[in-house]
Amino acid sequence: MTPAATLAFDSCCPTASIAVAVGDHMAECTLAQGTHARLLMPMIEATLQEAGVMMGQVSTLVTTLGPGSFTGIRISLAAIHGFMMVRTHTLKTCTSLEAMAFGFFESHPRQSQCEVWINAGKQEAYTQAFTRGEPLPRPLGDITLKPLEAVRDASMPTVGNVPHIGHAAEGPSARHLCAMAAHLPTTPMAQAMPVYVRPPDAKPPAPFEWLATKA
Repeated sequence: MTPAATLAFDSCCPTASIAVAVGDHMAECTLAQGTHARLLMPMIEATLQEAGVMMGQVSTLVTTLGPGSFTGIRISLAAIHGFMMVRTHTLKTCTSLEAMAFGFFESHPRQSQCEVWINAGKQEAYTQAFTRGEPLPRPLGDITLKPLEAVRDASMPTVGNVPHIGHAAEGPSARHLCAMAAHLPTTPMAQAMPVYVRPPDAKPPAPFEWLATKA
């Protein structure tokens, strides 16, 4: 009998990541920038097939809530909402920064702290510092926006996808999300909300002048 599977995916950064863990077996793939909306669902299906499981055998879904690309975050969460409407799954979530810190500590066992940087556009980055925790990284402060150049002044190892970073990482890895799943608390669907940090650029349009005079 095939054991229950964990499906993890993230699309908050330019390179999206998908992974399916079944026991000790892992199937995974990545999606290039600009293909997330078109390919996320087909490639989830392909990755499940590679792992030898059907969606009905997935017990746990894992994704990040951001911060990152406004559109990318919504793509992942829309997929999560769709899956949860059809079947009962256990949902686990974390921030994109926490997932990247987990990956850094896994790859650098001698490091006890790191600062994660995700490009936010407009010459800024989302950043947060972490200390090694068992089993999950522990944040040392809130998520903040900093100028890209500020990475040069970091007092601890840096990881992320901005220029002059100490340890380059394209974004969260779905493989790491699968590893984190057993240690993350269950997320109620009502709390599976995007972590944007920066307010959206889009503003509600002003009413037409002729309509405003009628109000």
